[in-house]
Amino acid sequence: MRDNKRGLFNLLKEYPNLPIMFFADTKDSRILDFATTVYEDFYCDVEEVYDLEEEGYFTDIDDVIEVLEDKFCDDEKYKDLSDEDFEKEIKKYINENIRHFGAIVINIF
Repeated sequence: MRDNKRGLFNLLKEYPNLPIMFFADTKDSRILDFATTVYEDFYCDVEEVYDLEEEGYFTDIDDVIEVLEDKFCDDEKYKDLSDEDFEKEIKKYINENIRHFGAIVINIF
């Protein structure tokens, strides 16, 4: 739902128990220490959120897989696996070890 205030209200009514996550584009050069930036545009939807702790939060599973493949590519446990099997193991690792949850995600920019 792009730029749709009514859409946001509908999501909040339909999914009252989901957490709300705000993703803000912070590549804005106007942001300084203790400064405020006003964002007018947003889009929102229910998405799966992955918490990679020091790497941050992600909503795209492919990004999560890429980060973890880079992290574990030299790990002895995975060295003899084919690319396909390595990706399967990474997906299994995500399901068993990475905190993930459904949330109403509001992307503001």
